[in-house]
Amino acid sequence: MGLFSKKKKNIFSPAEGEIIALDQVEDELFSKKMLGDGFAVIPSDGNFYAPCSGTITLFHKANHAFGITTEDGLEVLVHVGLDTVELGGEGFTPILSEGQKVQAGDLILKTNLKLLEDRGLKTVTPVTIVNFQDYSISDINYKADFKTPVLQYEKIG
Repeated sequence: MGLFSKKKKNIFSPAEGEIIALDQVEDELFSKKMLGDGFAVIPSDGNFYAPCSGTITLFHKANHAFGITTEDGLEVLVHVGLDTVELGGEGFTPILSEGQKVQAGDLILKTNLKLLEDRGLKTVTPVTIVNFQDYSISDINYKADFKTPVLQYEKIG
């Protein structure tokens, strides 16, 4: 039997880069899991993809964060960078919009990571499962690459 069972569903990294634990994120909203459980990625480029299949149910007006809800109700939040709301959308170019259906790996957002860094903002991107208490979540695969699941889940009950 492999690391991941076949009946669980996958969550991938929304960007190429290094996977880290949420408690390493320098923002208590994420490190203390106030916005859900999950992981973070330190992106190596500015392309951000759907970490799972579902519907884009949230796109913040500053374009720095988006949420996807899967068919079975899992709510995933991708927050690009820390304190990036301050940019008011500068440096963020949405490719898709709220209400659109996506497949895991679909390009959703392009971000100018150099602009974030030039403004002194961290590019670390938390990925949280907002309603994690309703799901059984696997251990996080910190060695996952962009095409390998970072975690798996299944609905409880």
